[in-house]
Amino acid sequence: MQEQEQNQEPLQESGQQPEQGQEPIPTPPKSRNRRGWLYLLAVLNLVVLLYSVIQIIQPARQVDTDLTSFHSPITTSPPIRTTVTTTAPSTDPKPEPPDTAEEANPLPLTGKTIVCFGDSLFGMNRDHTSTPSYLAKRTGGTVYNVGFGGCRMSHHPYTGYNEFGMSALADAIARNDWTAQEAAASQGSDYFPQQLKLLKSIDFEAVDIIVIHYGTNDFTGGIPIESESNPKDTATLTGALRHSIETIQTAYPQIRIYVSLPVYRYFTAEDGTIILPEDYYNAHQNTLIQFVEAIRAVAGEYQLPVIDGYYGLGVDQSNAKQYLIDGTHHTAEGRKRFGYFIGSCILADYS
Repeated sequence: MQEQEQNQEPLQESGQQPEQGQEPIPTPPKSRNRRGWLYLLAVLNLVVLLYSVIQIIQPARQVDTDLTSFHSPITTSPPIRTTVTTTAPSTDPKPEPPDTAEEANPLPLTGKTIVCFGDSLFGMNRDHTSTPSYLAKRTGGTVYNVGFGGCRMSHHPYTGYNEFGMSALADAIARNDWTAQEAAASQGSDYFPQQLKLLKSIDFEAVDIIVIHYGTNDFTGGIPIESESNPKDTATLTGALRHSIETIQTAYPQIRIYVSLPVYRYFTAEDGTIILPEDYYNAHQNTLIQFVEAIRAVAGEYQLPVIDGYYGLGVDQSNAKQYLIDGTHHTAEGRKRFGYFIGSCILADYS
């Protein structure tokens, strides 16, 4: 208000009437300039006021617009669908059906039949979390898990396990004669009769791939690696493998055999001390690594592909507790890792 009064005084002075006889007093240019500035200032104040009002109104409209744009994709976008195929564990005495991966796009081995022979690393778990089940998911193949825990590539002193070793099963497959297995099934683990029923249901004329995974029980059982006098002696590790390969190839030449090496494990002394595989010796003073290399050598003799889980799986001393339950058997994560690894090895070779 004081500023306005100060500005008004010059305007009043400039508007005085001249005395009679005097020339009119012209309005100084400076006064006209001040009046123009006042008008400009008033206009600017009005502009500022309007701008402030707009800023108050605009955020409210913006919030409403933002909420609309946030909700719109949820109501208009089509839902994303993922398909997970699993096989529930069987609760009846029927054999587990083969695992078949169902994918939107066929995987490379869709339509192929794979049979997995092995010890407890296959047979101990026979549901959708088993190693062969993950092999099916990785490849798309129809996979039969015919693992028998505790069994060997070679002979076993107990009948209930001996007749389900690889060399004995190779003979039964080639002859299509399961008499010995039927007599021994009830003497093995409680799931052996179920596994035998599944094994007998397989048409080996239609089988494309076999995976053979034995060796760690041969090692702990003190089975000799080799017989100098008889390379096909089934009482030895390498003799039993040679016999199995030749027997199956003769009976079913269309089958591609993959030889899976024993995988990393560790041992525990009576006092609880952990013994690494390179430091543990069996009854014949052999190490597990010697068994690994002996099996690899036999596969090479027959030019068969090797699945090197000992070095290639990525399980070792540094992470064994993550992937192994008891130093030997795999955790659920370990089984998944092993199954996918086997599948990747087969996919890299099979055509």
